[in-house]
Amino acid sequence: MCIRDSSGTAAGFGVVVVADIDGNIICLNQQNGDVNWTINVKNEVLAPAAISARYVIVKTSAGELVGLNKTTGELVWSYRSQNPTLTVRGSSEPIIYEDQVFATFDNGRLGVFQLDTGFTLWDGAISYTEGTTELENLIDADSPPVVDGRLVYANNYQGNINIFQMSDSKHSQRRKRREHCSLSRWMSHGQ
Repeated sequence: MCIRDSSGTAAGFGVVVVADIDGNIICLNQQNGDVNWTINVKNEVLAPAAISARYVIVKTSAGELVGLNKTTGELVWSYRSQNPTLTVRGSSEPIIYEDQVFATFDNGRLGVFQLDTGFTLWDGAISYTEGTTELENLIDADSPPVVDGRLVYANNYQGNINIFQMSDSKHSQRRKRREHCSLSRWMSHGQ
């Protein structure tokens, strides 16, 4: 099978999941490579899927977060964010943690959703327009959030790092990174 991959590969819970450039999500059996199912989500997927025991979660280039049944590929739920006029081509993979899905969006927001239903538990701004040019006002968030204990870290195109408390979804801190590096590398170096 030849797949023109657009998303990267995700594996776990006995399956391998890839997306092609036409928006097809392909779920393969991890043991033998047989195709379990294929579904088209109508938009390109640019980041790897998140996989749990029951679900495959993908985020499309149109800002839609999609929950699929891991066994059948059937659509279980979806959430669509509002994309801004100008975005950076790219996307971040959703993160599954304790029956919740964490995702950053091109509209500069972090969303937290119930894994089983897609119900929005909370969301918060991680980007604010601050400049005078379109580039200075990019609010895109193309890196995955990081869940660390009871804190959630999310960053944006402008390099701002936002820290949320999971218990009450309150914005705890906002910091500017001094250098461009990954969020996990920034955290490991003690900010």
